[in-house]
Amino acid sequence: MTRDRLKKLLVEELKRNMVQGGRPRLPEGGKLLWGIFLDLDRGRSLHASGANPIAATDIEAYARLHRWPLQPHHVDILVAMDRAFLEVSYEQMRQARDGKTSDGTKVLPRRSSHAVTPQVFDAMFG
Repeated sequence: MTRDRLKKLLVEELKRNMVQGGRPRLPEGGKLLWGIFLDLDRGRSLHASGANPIAATDIEAYARLHRWPLQPHHVDILVAMDRAFLEVSYEQMRQARDGKTSDGTKVLPRRSSHAVTPQVFDAMFG
């Protein structure tokens, strides 16, 4: 399998998995990069509007600490997966904010079924 084909398949599967869930269907040779991406994603920093991109320094540090000899094409695949992750994440946040999916279907706002009691308020805000 070519590098470009592997990148395309991993990016498509990441997008599909984020939207539909379930067990990922990984292409041959993609399991290691998928695992590395998930590890890097767990350490991702956040800002007020959502997730930050995974920094190149984080990829380098991960490879060094785990002694994975990542080549430039591996990093290219990880960065492409990260771009796809951010694209889907921001689209899902936009849909939740606007109350509609990209095809115009109305989405109910996320609400808790539990009432806010003084105890819950204190637990959340001190």
